[in-house]
Parts: sequence; C-alpha cells; structure tokens
Amino acid sequence: MAKVICSKHGIQFGMMVCGHVNDAIETNRHLRYTPSSHPDIEGTWLCDQCVCEFEKIRLDSDLDAFLSRIKPPCVVCARAWERMSSE
Repeated sequence: MAKVICSKHGIQFGMMVCGHVNDAIETNRHLRYTPSSHPDIEGTWLCDQCVCEFEKIRLDSDLDAFLSRIKPPCVVCARAWERMSSE
C-alpha cells in the first residue's frame, strides 16, 4: 500500500498504477488499463503498453526498472477517473 498527498483530497493510501495510467488520471484523459493478476504486482493498473513490457521481463534488473515506474495515485481521483473512463 502506498501513500500520496493529493492537492484535492489530501493524504490517500491505496493502489498502484503504471506511470501512463497515473498521467491519464492526473490529466483526466481516457486510457485503457488492466488490473494485473501477477503476484509481483497484483492489482496494479497497467496500460496496454506496460502489460506488454511486463510480459517480456526476464531479469531481476528489468523488473526493478519496470517497478520504478509504478506510482501511487490519489485513490479518490483514480476511482473518479475509472468511472469516467468506463462511460
């Protein structure tokens, strides 16, 4: 679980997302995502590009590089974005 300080909602704890999804949340832009079921990143929202990248990871150093791009969004903003994206 991660902590983020949102300018709208204050301190929030919760989910993790790839950087592309985080940018889409912050700019209120539609982007397709998939919650990961892989044990290393279970529940993390990944865009299609990051799903493909994650599936190609074979080395621990590659996994570390990938994980460095995973971010915590504001959960309130992410849920509002999720509702908007599904419409």
